[in-house]
Amino acid sequence: MKLVLGAPEGEAYFDLINHVSGVEKVLALTPEEAAKEIVDADAYYGWPTADMLASAKRLKWVQTPSAGVDFLMRVPELVDADIVVTNTRGAHAPSIAEHAFALLLALTRTIPQSVSWQRDHYWARKEGYRLPREIMGSTMGIVGYGQIGRVVAQRARGFDMQVL
Repeated sequence: MKLVLGAPEGEAYFDLINHVSGVEKVLALTPEEAAKEIVDADAYYGWPTADMLASAKRLKWVQTPSAGVDFLMRVPELVDADIVVTNTRGAHAPSIAEHAFALLLALTRTIPQSVSWQRDHYWARKEGYRLPREIMGSTMGIVGYGQIGRVVAQRARGFDMQVL
């Protein structure tokens, strides 16, 4: 089986494939390399183009590095083919949840305001310490309780927040 790795996302895990018997791993991170290597590939990791799919005679599986696959469904060469498409649903949940909390903490701790004051050499001694608020004891409402929602809820509970 020939697997063409055509996207750098997840590159830290590519070496795990070295231990899988019967799999030839080919790294092809430029469009030109990927177009050349996909011709006799059985599987492709990345976002194949219509041109790539037209030349891929043995392709049976496309694994995208993203959770969403809607953009691939706009490629008729893929939709009309007998190719399995899978995604990385849930793989990005920890990163997205941590980013959500980075933004939440930046806002509740008034980081943008503090940076602005610092830039202006204004030290806001009276109001500066009153503006930040703790999130402990706050309530977080989560709309959508899929992989991302669950990981966000887990982080919120770690901050002693009420989760709805």
